[in-house]
Amino acid sequence: FRKNHFKGVVTVVNQFLDIIKPKNMYLGNKDFQQLYLIKKHIQKRKIKTNIIECKTIREKNGVACSSRNRNLSSNDLLTASKIYRYLKKQKLNFQKNNFNNHMIKKIIDRIKKFKITKLDYFEIINLHTLKKQKSFTKKSGGKSINNFNFFIAYYLHDTRMIDNF
Repeated sequence: FRKNHFKGVVTVVNQFLDIIKPKNMYLGNKDFQQLYLIKKHIQKRKIKTNIIECKTIREKNGVACSSRNRNLSSNDLLTASKIYRYLKKQKLNFQKNNFNNHMIKKIIDRIKKFKITKLDYFEIINLHTLKKQKSFTKKSGGKSINNFNFFIAYYLHDTRMIDNF
């Protein structure tokens, strides 16, 4: 959705790593795609920096902590909180039941009914393969739904909100 964004991120991070040469680098799971690409870059280039994954810190209302939150009105924060709680409930439902593409479409339709400006994406991603998961049955090899995260990017007015859990 943002052409060349991650290429630019990896380029800048690589420059910092070349200059600073840190022993450890702490990256949050909130920006999972960025974390994944930086880890792969470090492995590929054999950079001697350990990546330490940090869990997403959330506000009391469930919204992921971010400097972007300062751009939101109290109503926008309430909307973001409602979206998070709704998706968290849906993920629990997915952990208990099978899911398919039709159910994902219903979730997307419901998200669009919240007071958002635009939905960039809502996807369920397998954390091992990083591929979209369109369905899941408990009979399919006994795999656990815990191998998946919900990924979402949407706008509240001009503020782009991202999250995964």
